[in-house]
Amino acid sequence: MQSDWERLYKNAVFQTDSQQLWKAITEAERAIEERLNECPPPIMEETEVQAISKTLMALSMLKSQARASEATQPSNGHYPAKHEEQQQSASAE
Repeated sequence: MQSDWERLYKNAVFQTDSQQLWKAITEAERAIEERLNECPPPIMEETEVQAISKTLMALSMLKSQARASEATQPSNGHYPAKHEEQQQSASAE
């Protein structure tokens, strides 16, 4: 049986909408925090502790990728004028 934090993590991984991605990541992290509070690692099975550790690292990488993607994509759906100029000159050649 899949736990709540695992389901929410998978939702984050497969999220394609950048605005919804941050919400999905936050929900997954919150579910992991709740799970750790209800069953701390000394009590939790080692396999789940390892899975949570790997998931937290993966969520961290996902956040880094999302930040990098946001930095290279325009917020208004249009590339900056410099990028458009480069595109136009490349297509003119």
